[in-house]
Amino acid sequence: MGANPASQGPLLTQQLKQWHKVAFIALVVAALLFVGSFLFPAQYQLCTPNEYTHVKECAQHYLGPYVILWVVNVIDAHNGFVTALGTLAIAIFTLTLYRATTAQGRLTQRSIDLTREQIELARTEYVSSHRPKLRIRHIVPRFRDGEPIKVHCVVTNIGETHARVSLSGATVGIFPHGKPGLQSRVMFLASDLYGGQSELFITQEDTDFVYDEAWNLDQPHGGATFIRGEIEYQDDNGTKRRTGFSRRYNYSTGRFDTVENPEDEYED
Repeated sequence: MGANPASQGPLLTQQLKQWHKVAFIALVVAALLFVGSFLFPAQYQLCTPNEYTHVKECAQHYLGPYVILWVVNVIDAHNGFVTALGTLAIAIFTLTLYRATTAQGRLTQRSIDLTREQIELARTEYVSSHRPKLRIRHIVPRFRDGEPIKVHCVVTNIGETHARVSLSGATVGIFPHGKPGLQSRVMFLASDLYGGQSELFITQEDTDFVYDEAWNLDQPHGGATFIRGEIEYQDDNGTKRRTGFSRRYNYSTGRFDTVENPEDEYED
């Protein structure tokens, strides 16, 4: 299994601190050695040729300055080689820096990906446990003699999350006493619903038959008017859900009453 990026970040930081500590200690030791070299006699001779006479001239130096001057003379005498070594060192450093930066970039990207996965998992679990749930609050009909019947529904999302409505429709049926029944399928112009939101679902078309007052549906034993429908929707996880309803119109109250039939009244 690969290393956890969350644990490698602090590890890299700790290693950098250790290297900084080692470099600081080495610098302090070098400074102490340089200062301590002045406590001993100047017995280190360094000879260099005169710029004009080309005759070697020698001078006594303490150990610390002697080492520094010797290094400077070597670099000056072999400046081409030293330049090449410096260029090589810079190239090696650049390559090392590139590899370290690339590795750190991969660790950062992996950490970002893990964070996104955790956020998505938490969102999925939240939607599953706080699902949307659509419920029919009111059904509003319009009966006019000689005109098609219109039926609108007030739908409420009593859940806590978003419901994406994909299909909604109903069958309107009128059964006058002693006459053949009439049925027509209508579709609602629906919209998505957020948690706690209510919307009026309006029929996109009328029934393919017209209402006739001669049916006397508002009289006792005059007949019956039913509406049975279904709303299909999805939650934000893509889970498909359905709400079914079945109502009978009560002409005395002017409202649709629920028909207690689990095959028609349900919430998936």
